[in-house]
Amino acid sequence: MKTPMDLIAEAKQDIPEVSVDELKGKLDRSDKLVLIDVRDGEEFSQGCIPSAIHMSRGTLEFQIGNKVPNHDQEIVLYCAAGFRSLLAAQSLEKMGYKSLFSLEGGFRQWTEEGYEVATVAR
Repeated sequence: MKTPMDLIAEAKQDIPEVSVDELKGKLDRSDKLVLIDVRDGEEFSQGCIPSAIHMSRGTLEFQIGNKVPNHDQEIVLYCAAGFRSLLAAQSLEKMGYKSLFSLEGGFRQWTEEGYEVATVAR
């Protein structure tokens, strides 16, 4: 029987990861990407990466088609530590999305590097 860590190891084989420095560079250059925060609503409301849109892991597959109809669009997903985002990206890959990346280290790594955090009005 597979453990959650087995599933994550498999996802790491399928989904490329970007470092927080790489993501910061992409955002600074205004690369055409969609940044998706897959954390729970409470986590998102405590702060997020600027320009991120929120689609929690539990509703991502139901929301993605309306928010990102182009299956060729570059999408970077992140969560707290980089595990849920790998699994989320793998799920989107199964739905036909082709340019998927997971943020290595997640939001935790982003904040540890001292990068800007946006606050969300609730």
